[in-house]
Amino acid sequence: MLSLLPYSSHDIPTNWGYLSSIQKIYPQMARQSTTGKLAAVTVRNAKPKAKPYKLSDAGGMYLLINPNGSQYWRLKYRINKREKVLALGVYPVVSMTDARDKVQEARNLLDKGIDPGTHKKQLRQQIGKTLSSRSQKPG
Repeated sequence: MLSLLPYSSHDIPTNWGYLSSIQKIYPQMARQSTTGKLAAVTVRNAKPKAKPYKLSDAGGMYLLINPNGSQYWRLKYRINKREKVLALGVYPVVSMTDARDKVQEARNLLDKGIDPGTHKKQLRQQIGKTLSSRSQKPG
């Protein structure tokens, strides 16, 4: 029988649970987190379907496309053993490059041990306090 796979069945590791062993044996299967996988053309041509669906980019970023046609950039990340989702903006107001920049900022915060979601909330509260204090000044 002619095999279309680049490896035979006895080459497949029995323990698929460990990604590091797969990366050592099959480096082409390793996930590339440094470059984006999502093309701008794919994002532009994304059409709504009956159910919401995601177009994945590298590093946990994805574009969520809802049935009503709205498109949202999201980042899925883990902190303190919990999975969370950070809203990055609405497409096309926030471009793909802007969303990737926001992902990099969030990753930098995660490297410092700061939750990007709570950091965003704190910044929003500080801005709200300064705006409300300005409006209360007699003038």
